Amino acid sequence: MEYTAKVRRDLWKICSKIRNVVNKIKFNFLEYYLIYDTKKIGFITINQFKTVLSGPLKTIIDLSDDEIELLVQCFCEPNGNLRYVEFSQMVHESLPTYNNKDNFSEKLSNYTKSDLQFLNSMMKMTNDLKSQNLNLKPYFEDYEKVSGNKGLMTIKQFMDILYSLNIKLSQHELQPIINQFIIYSYMINTNKFLDKLNWIYNQSNNLKETILNDTSKGKINKNEMKNKTKLKNNENVFHSVITNKRHKDNVVSILRNVQKHVLQNRINVGQFFTQFDPYNKGVISKEQFRKCLDMIGISSLHRLYYSESELSLLILMFKDNNLTENVRWKKFEDEINTVFVKKNLEKTPESDIECPPRDVKDMPRKGGQDWESVELHMRNLFDPLIFNIKNYLLQRRILLEPYFRTFDRNNHGHITRSCFRRAMSTAGVKCSDEELRVLEKRFMNVDGFNYLKFLENIVNPYEDSKSIIHKPKIKIETDDLLNIEKICDNLKNISLSSLISKIQTIVKRGRIKIDQFFRVFDQYNHSLISNENFQRGIAIAGIQLNLQELDLLEKKFSSKNYPGYIKYRQFCNIIEEAFTTLRLDKNPTVSPKEYLITYEGLCNNLTDEQRAAIDSALSKLCSKPNIGLDDLFKDYDKFKQGIVPQETFMRVITVCKLNMLISSFEIKCLINGFSKCGYHQAFDYRSFLKAIEYKEKVLAESIKKNS
Repeated sequence: MEYTAKVRRDLWKICSKIRNVVNKIKFNFLEYYLIYDTKKIGFITINQFKTVLSGPLKTIIDLSDDEIELLVQCFCEPNGNLRYVEFSQMVHESLPTYNNKDNFSEKLSNYTKSDLQFLNSMMKMTNDLKSQNLNLKPYFEDYEKVSGNKGLMTIKQFMDILYSLNIKLSQHELQPIINQFIIYSYMINTNKFLDKLNWIYNQSNNLKETILNDTSKGKINKNEMKNKTKLKNNENVFHSVITNKRHKDNVVSILRNVQKHVLQNRINVGQFFTQFDPYNKGVISKEQFRKCLDMIGISSLHRLYYSESELSLLILMFKDNNLTENVRWKKFEDEINTVFVKKNLEKTPESDIECPPRDVKDMPRKGGQDWESVELHMRNLFDPLIFNIKNYLLQRRILLEPYFRTFDRNNHGHITRSCFRRAMSTAGVKCSDEELRVLEKRFMNVDGFNYLKFLENIVNPYEDSKSIIHKPKIKIETDDLLNIEKICDNLKNISLSSLISKIQTIVKRGRIKIDQFFRVFDQYNHSLISNENFQRGIAIAGIQLNLQELDLLEKKFSSKNYPGYIKYRQFCNIIEEAFTTLRLDKNPTVSPKEYLITYEGLCNNLTDEQRAAIDSALSKLCSKPNIGLDDLFKDYDKFKQGIVPQETFMRVITVCKLNMLISSFEIKCLINGFSKCGYHQAFDYRSFLKAIEYKEKVLAESIKKNS
């Protein structure tokens, strides 16, 4: 490396920075490197040198990556080793002087003409590799696996690799390289070739002005050389190898992620620890604590990934002060359960409780980047970008969701980064690379790009168009407003049966054992809890109800003898009928009934007359044998979403000649009953086919009973 005045000044600043820390803390800087120098030769590798500065001494000295790289370039030898003794002496004493130009001139005087030609060819190859940002070693390893030769390959294979990578070398330039590394008259020693190439790659900044100008052939222009030697940061190439290493979480982040994991999966943490603590001391061993974490799903092999070092931090936080080999699991359980309910709440019943806590709810998904830590200029680009995409989709009448669904075959809600870019380009949404990177930083996590969260920020353009384009031309009179208010009040007045079916649907979909959320508040097992605790239990279970629905439940299940209390056991027994029929031991002849989940919403709310019309239409359709309705619907469902346009439904029943069996009123009722909420004129054909199958079973059972 050429020691200019700027390099000497920067080196002096770095050494002074390290010297101040060494003099303040009083430690021997040389001892950290003697561990790696087992043979006591005074040299270590570059990786070992960087490991010390970026590892145990990172927080003490606080050197940047550029400063460490400057130290490596100053003390590095041509063979890749590093003079750590000289560096340590400089830190503890003073800065020596260097005259590296003389050393290079002495080395050049020993080069022959053939050596200069060889260096010229190798420099040209390194420039091509730098311009393409390539690494030769994986390509050589593929040939080694096929041929079985370790570190050797034929001249033909060597030339084929260079040709496939578009490394343009003439025969005159390639011959010195072959002569340098040839063995057995036909094989190339790839290990020595790669070592020499890496050395020239690292020393290219020093050699480009000296060696290349002295060669008789193949002189390269300096400006052209500078342009070629710049590495291209190709940010459109995505692979796990070139991504940054995962940042280790602190103890607070680990606890928040564990709370979020427990909340989403509705896990009772205490039941895993009680089996290891039969005397209820609140303390178990470290090995037992690790086993319980594995059962919960928190380890380096399970759903919530954490390395051994991060788990050791968690164990250290809850370590018992009296016995260091034990862990206080009771304290860990209380800390985790704060996501469900606050401890000692009976002492402050009027306090406002946020469930789940905001810091847990807003915790970014594992692998995602904290939006607040992103650069300010990128965060400022986000809101205008979303606004522009929203206007573009509104003007072109485009739905983005089908484009993302094509790449999400398993319906996980996440796709890869490259698939996200392909979907955006296919939909015609033109964004620059910087804008795409802003969206990726906002919605990327360990599972990929969260397109569902991205679509939540972009409201359905058809909903906006109804409010913007289709404006009413006639003024609404006061009588009409009163009628509209009456209709809205009727919709809000939900009956108790529909409310119970709504809760049963939520419980069955989430597989929620609702009894455990109320027993926490019933310490004396009286089957009674207060109205406030009943509302808290509903909220903790994840059942979202408004005030009118909660008042309706409290009026129905309130205790007559104890006002202000709810008979939660009776409520839980009714909800449990979604899974099984109660009291079968007293009525063994009763056949259990399966609770079917309903998907009825505001868009397909039916009257009694319409329900009767749908029932008669389904019974008429069941009279005709199977004619392949499923295959016809799938042909029109290109994105496999289970929905087709309403015109397609009419086309299918016309092709199958089913429109002759049912009336036009029944067809309208079917379209209204099986319409998909949130989609424009969409027909849910999967639910329609399931309804036909269920109707066939009911008719078959009735025929058996009559016979």
